[in-house]
Amino acid sequence: ARRLDLLKYARENNTYIIEDDYDSEFRYRGRPLPALSALDSERRVFYVGTFSKSMFAAMRLGYIVVPPGLSEAFAQAKTLLGQSSSAVVEQAMSDFMDDGRFNEHIRKTRRIYRERRDVLFECLSKDCASFITPQPTDAGMHMLAWLSPNSDDRAAHHALLKRGIESLPLSVYSLTFSDPPALVLGFSGANENRIPGLVRRISQTLGK
Repeated sequence: ARRLDLLKYARENNTYIIEDDYDSEFRYRGRPLPALSALDSERRVFYVGTFSKSMFAAMRLGYIVVPPGLSEAFAQAKTLLGQSSSAVVEQAMSDFMDDGRFNEHIRKTRRIYRERRDVLFECLSKDCASFITPQPTDAGMHMLAWLSPNSDDRAAHHALLKRGIESLPLSVYSLTFSDPPALVLGFSGANENRIPGLVRRISQTLGK
């Protein structure tokens, strides 16, 4: 209902919506949610995406789907801003998508990330149960690890960084943070065979 209300607001106020469908390819349970732009019959949504997560960051290739009447203006603006993306890479990615290999790649990657997510959740629940409550995630590449109520998530972040483990304190995402302390842990880049050892290191560092 909120999504439809947002479209209604854009229509009634003659404005546009920028939709960044972040990590939408990586949904592990249930049917994928339709993009807001798919519900937009009034052509009020700019759909923005990138291949940095689904492929690799060095590709430096993104895209924007704009209402048909604005496509020429956006193409001209892109030309004025400079041709930062490689035409060769663009063509290669287009071919990769056209012959179905991109969808195959996404299915394989989704399966791998789901396994890594499950291993991380199980290890945190087992080895860090006294001071971390992992929150299951149905999509994306990160998991929330809730800390004890009186913990300092920034201090926990720095302590783990000294042990070679990257995380982000949830409190940095808000100027007026009022949620309980938590760490944002990525799981996509860690092989599932290494995750148990990394979690034991988290336990040794934060469970003192």
